[in-house]
Amino acid sequence: MTNPLRRRGLSRSLALLLGLGCFGTAAGQGLDASAQKTTRKPAPGAAAKDRTERRITVPVKGAGAIELVLVDPGSFSMGSTVKADEGPVRTVTLTRGFYFATTEVSQALFRAVMGKNPSQYDGADLPAERVTWTEANEFARRLSASTGRKFRLPTEAEWEYACLAGTEGPYGYGSDEAKLGAHAWFEGNSKAVTHPVGTRTANKWGIHDMHGNVWEWCSDWFSDQPGSGTSTDPTGPATGTNKVLRGSSYGGGVGSCRCANRLSFDPNERFVASGVRVVMELSR
Repeated sequence: MTNPLRRRGLSRSLALLLGLGCFGTAAGQGLDASAQKTTRKPAPGAAAKDRTERRITVPVKGAGAIELVLVDPGSFSMGSTVKADEGPVRTVTLTRGFYFATTEVSQALFRAVMGKNPSQYDGADLPAERVTWTEANEFARRLSASTGRKFRLPTEAEWEYACLAGTEGPYGYGSDEAKLGAHAWFEGNSKAVTHPVGTRTANKWGIHDMHGNVWEWCSDWFSDQPGSGTSTDPTGPATGTNKVLRGSSYGGGVGSCRCANRLSFDPNERFVASGVRVVMELSR
C-alpha cells in the first residue's frame, strides 16, 4: 500500500505538518509546568448521574450505530503557552451539555451516510480520512436528517474540553509523554498508517482517539488570536479563510498530540489525515 505522504498533491499538507512539528521531533516536547493547564474544573455532577444515562447509542442505517457519551457543562482553562496561536491561557465556560462521539467516524459509518469513502487506507473500522471540512459538515447534516437527532461538528472549545476530560493536561490523561502510546496512534507506534477507531485507551470520560490517528475538524474558523480573558460558549470568528483541525494524526509527534495544539486548513481541500468526530445536541 502506497504511503500517502508520497502521493501527488500532498506536498502542501506535509509542509503544514512539518511546520507544526507533527513529524519527527515535535514542537513542545519536554514541556515545563508553566506550559501546562493549571486550572481545570471537571464536569459538575458527572459522578451523580447513572452511567446508563451518560452513554447512548444512536442506530444508523447501514452502519450499525454511533456511540456517544454525555459531557456536562463546566469551566476549564483553554489554550497553552507552548505556541503563539494557542494562547493566552483563558477561562472558558460551557453552559450547555452535549453528547460527544466516543470515537472518530469510521469508514463504514461515513460510507453509510455519505455514499462514498475518500480514504487512502481502506477498512470499515478504520477512521474516515482525507475528508474535507465541507464533507464533514455535510456528514453531520445528513446524519441528523436520517436519525432525527441534531448532530454537528464540535466547537474548538467543546473539543478541547472533552480532550482534557477534567485533567490539567497537556494530554487527556495527564502530563507523562511516555504514556502517550497507550492513548494514541502517533509517530511512535503507528507505523505511518491509520488504525481501527477505539483501540487505544479512552480518557476518563470514556472518549477514545483524542490524540493521534486522524486530525478532527471543528466548526470554528481559524484565528491565530483565539481569545483572552474569559469567555462563555465561544464559537470562533464569524468569518475566515481556514477551518480548525484538532488532535493530530498517526504521523504526529508527542508535542503535536497535546490537547491545545491547533492546525488550520482550507475547508474545501483534502488533507492527508483529516477525519471527523461529531457531537449531538441535547433534546430541549
